[in-house]
Amino acid sequence: MIHVVLYSENRAAQCDVALESILSRLTATTAIHITVLYSASSDEFRHGYEILRNSYTSQEVNFVENQQTHPVSHRIQSTPTALLRAALT
Repeated sequence: MIHVVLYSENRAAQCDVALESILSRLTATTAIHITVLYSASSDEFRHGYEILRNSYTSQEVNFVENQQTHPVSHRIQSTPTALLRAALT
């Protein structure tokens, strides 16, 4: 099984495209579990992620909202994980 962590910040539509791409390429050949760690700076952005979460209810995708005061990108800028985030955006 492949575990994927996808970071997203105020970009639910781009996150959706990334999820579609990952799922279309990997699920046919291997088991996959995706965790989307997202930040929303307003209720409008949060609503976009709620819509996205509802559209992936039947698949192995888990959405976790970042409750920290710093956005996700601030915490990962200097880590190797930032490369994954940059590749998926």
